[in-house]
Amino acid sequence: MVEHEKRLTVKLDRKADGVTISIDGLPLDPRLLGVEIEQDLGAHSVEARYGAVTPIVEKLTLAEGEHRTVTIRIPPGAGSGSGTKDALFLSSIAGFAVGGAGLVGMGIAAGIRGGGALGEQRGGAPVRG
Repeated sequence: MVEHEKRLTVKLDRKADGVTISIDGLPLDPRLLGVEIEQDLGAHSVEARYGAVTPIVEKLTLAEGEHRTVTIRIPPGAGSGSGTKDALFLSSIAGFAVGGAGLVGMGIAAGIRGGGALGEQRGGAPVRG
């Protein structure tokens, strides 16, 4: 290994499903966790996302020849996917509620407008009820 290389290793303090890591906004392949990778000199940001919570962000600066390890601490209960499942569940309820309200509104509008068409099909004046 050449001495002037800048290396960064990203680790998680524990295994957690659904955690995604990015370095400077670019996704890190999960197979590279714990593997030393070359990075440019200067400032870097390592970000861990899980569920629907605010990401964990670690900022660091790599100097010439430096080898750094960033260990991301995942809080207990995080990464279980529960935040994502809860968010999906709530959005599906909201979607059904909004969609149902729209269908009811369309049904009322069709009934009001359809009264005239129904009456005309029966051969007379529109039915008023």
